Amino acid sequence: MDAFNRLNDPSSPHRVILLVNKGTEGWNCPSLFATALARRLRTANNFVLQAASRCLRQVPGNDRPARIYLSEANRGILDRQLRETYGESLEQLNERRRRTTPDLIRLRKPDVAPIPLHRTRQVLVREAAATDALSFTSPAITPADAVTVSVFDVGISAASRRVLRQVGDALEIATGTDTVDHYTASVTLAANYRAGEWRVLDAVRQTYPDGSVPVAHLADLGRQLEEQSSRYRIDEVDEDASLAIVKPEGWPEREIDGIMVRATEVSYPTDKSHLVFGPDTKVSENVGDYGFHYEPYNFDSRPEADFFEKVLRLLNLSTDEVQEVYFTGAITDPAKTDLVFAYRDADGRIRHYTPDFVVRAHDGRWLLVEIKMTARRGDPVEGQTGLKANALAALVALNPGQLEYRMVFADAEVDPRDVAAMREFLATDVS
Repeated sequence: MDAFNRLNDPSSPHRVILLVNKGTEGWNCPSLFATALARRLRTANNFVLQAASRCLRQVPGNDRPARIYLSEANRGILDRQLRETYGESLEQLNERRRRTTPDLIRLRKPDVAPIPLHRTRQVLVREAAATDALSFTSPAITPADAVTVSVFDVGISAASRRVLRQVGDALEIATGTDTVDHYTASVTLAANYRAGEWRVLDAVRQTYPDGSVPVAHLADLGRQLEEQSSRYRIDEVDEDASLAIVKPEGWPEREIDGIMVRATEVSYPTDKSHLVFGPDTKVSENVGDYGFHYEPYNFDSRPEADFFEKVLRLLNLSTDEVQEVYFTGAITDPAKTDLVFAYRDADGRIRHYTPDFVVRAHDGRWLLVEIKMTARRGDPVEGQTGLKANALAALVALNPGQLEYRMVFADAEVDPRDVAAMREFLATDVS
């Protein structure tokens, strides 16, 4: 696991990684530039798209194109999932290698009001050990007295159709039992599990009075040590929180044109440049100067940009100065925003998710909005009743009259009825 987490370290010796049920959503490896997907799937989720996307995220300063190697079955699955999620086929991606445009987004409104809400949070609590005494039971593990050496050659067997065939007889080589002394075993166990060396030493001495500890026993002794000294429970804590839409301290300071500003580097496909714009393009229709807490906004899809422009026009029809709309879907770094919500996937693992928009009503209510392609409506994770939506629905239930969450499904322009729903939300006064 540690080696897996160090893949971005230039000194890491690992360059090819075999992953099983890992490396999909929730994991981002900027140094990854190729993915091979040969596994045959038995479920209809978006595993192939998630796994392939690990090497498709553009990293500032890296212009090396990503490669995806697919089995024939997974090629068809990826093509379908690309069409459903992004409206683009695998053939279109192959026909033109997307050029990317590096850009700098600047924090424009550092004093954005946070979202006050009530939530439950899971905390890990360490339980006190029943006693300070530590004892070990010698594991029922017998070190091997010998190893067997077999030599294989490549060749297909006519009977079994196996690729490898054994050459000659297997050789048995006698081996000794590797052991360490009490002190080495105790220091190793104490360091690995942050336990007191003398306490561990006493327990080791009682278990191995002859003065030597088989190396093969250390792993099981570590398990026993952890069970006795590292007991935890998970508690649910109710708390009032204030979620920062933007955390200025997470945006690096830099000098631009002689002025110190907070900004961060991004990049986006050049063919989506029309979806990147700032407040200067909306001066005449945005007299209230709504939105654009950073500039420019770098939308990922046409429906996102269309939704923002329509809500922007809606807000400018109102004279109330506290109404706002922010595009939040492109900033998901916890150092830059608190709008990173957790949910559990089908395997029970924690994932994180950031809604596309935050809309603030005139009476202090908040609306979280997610824009999705129409084909994703029934998706078990991304859809109307998917895992992400259910997690946000649970949070909304804890904040009745204060927080709402809505999903908008569109392939190009947002349906006027969805915009009308925004108008209804803004006009409703629950105070």
